[in-house]
Amino acid sequence: MKSIYKVLCVLGLLSLASATKVSECSQGGLVPDEVHIEGCESEADLFCSVPFNGYINMTMKLTSPHYLESIKPQLIGKTVLGNINLSLGSDRLDACTVITNSVCPIVANEVIEFKYNIRFIVMPLLTVTLEFSIIDEDLDEAVVCFSLDVFPVKL
Repeated sequence: MKSIYKVLCVLGLLSLASATKVSECSQGGLVPDEVHIEGCESEADLFCSVPFNGYINMTMKLTSPHYLESIKPQLIGKTVLGNINLSLGSDRLDACTVITNSVCPIVANEVIEFKYNIRFIVMPLLTVTLEFSIIDEDLDEAVVCFSLDVFPVKL
């Protein structure tokens, strides 16, 4: 029994070690339980380097604060030149379609996981603060939201 407990503790620590560090955003809403963005695991970096004119692969886990029936994603990029509405693609406008471990409607306290592949086209060498949120369309408010500073690089 003790060995199972040790294994679970180690697995828990490993999952935290690979999570991407994110911050609260201006949209309100809860910060997700966990966010993982491919290539952005180091907390030592000031910015997350992401491929210019490529894709950002993101997995996000959250615990639903209440019943959710209709939800949509929103992605805003903030730069010194102003805000940029970044497209998630027409097939990704309903957040229910990218849930990997459940289906909508979502009940309160249900742990759900989203996966997104986001096309990232902004000028290289321009730092962008990304704000990603899941909006409850019935209440017209952010359920969950996080902010992350990224730096587009040419690969």
